[in-house]
Amino acid sequence: MSGIRVDVNQALRQLTQVEQRTLSACVTYGQAAANKMVKTAKQTRPWTDHTHLAKNSLNGGASKAGAGRVRIELAHGIHYGVYLELKRFRHKGNLAIVFPTVKKMAPEIIQGWGNVIRRGGA
Repeated sequence: MSGIRVDVNQALRQLTQVEQRTLSACVTYGQAAANKMVKTAKQTRPWTDHTHLAKNSLNGGASKAGAGRVRIELAHGIHYGVYLELKRFRHKGNLAIVFPTVKKMAPEIIQGWGNVIRRGGA
């Protein structure tokens, strides 16, 4: 019986390469998604600009967040951003833009991430 020979080490190397390529592609996609969220938040903010500081300080990004995990962020970069967002302050959350933007765009982002993962980062 001659049997079948399989080089397990070669298969593991290829799987590792696919995993690394996919994770890298997910970070790249996450950065594009974060940029899109920032743009959307700036365009749909519910407050009237006086100094443009709050709008211009909206920022986002993506990074690796542990083994096989990617994190996308959208945040205010101005000290009074918390007063615009949270219900317990003067505006009662009526000027919030971070969570509403994330909630609105999350399904689209998750679907796009699924596409990246299905392609194996290619």
